[in-house]
Amino acid sequence: MAADKKSPIAGITGTYWRLIAVFFILSLLLYVWSGFFSTGGPQKHTINYSQFMMQLNDGNIKSVSIKKLLVTGEFTKEVSIQSQGDKKPVRVTYFQTVLPSFQGEGLLSQLREKNVLITIEPDDQGFLGTFLIAILPWALIIGVWIFIMRRSQQIQGGPGALLIRGKQGQAV
Repeated sequence: MAADKKSPIAGITGTYWRLIAVFFILSLLLYVWSGFFSTGGPQKHTINYSQFMMQLNDGNIKSVSIKKLLVTGEFTKEVSIQSQGDKKPVRVTYFQTVLPSFQGEGLLSQLREKNVLITIEPDDQGFLGTFLIAILPWALIIGVWIFIMRRSQQIQGGPGALLIRGKQGQAV
């Protein structure tokens, strides 16, 4: 009796499971490979906003790159900064910090006054991210619709169950 029951995955043949497994393994390998070979560039130390403003007022910032509220940059001279987790000061050349949300044009004018090279990076999600965001709602709607249609067919006894003729040839 137990052998007669169908498993919930019996509808998918072994070939499809192999294809899905190969796709998953290849995706995992590509992810690991891209992480292994990516060069992050120089190590950027996180500094707080007060330290950033102090170095800006001292004229010790060479260049900054701003993306949303994240600022990465390079100091003109190497700076010794005490990190929160470290007991010893760390020598820092490249830094990153987070801007407060209320920061506006005042920072850009200060950066220009100190002759800092400013790069503003666009907030791009890339083609794949934009495509997924555009397609996901449609995929969910179609998926729910297919689920409801299959469920209604199971309840009614299969496709066309509404038009099954009775004994006398009349539609039921």
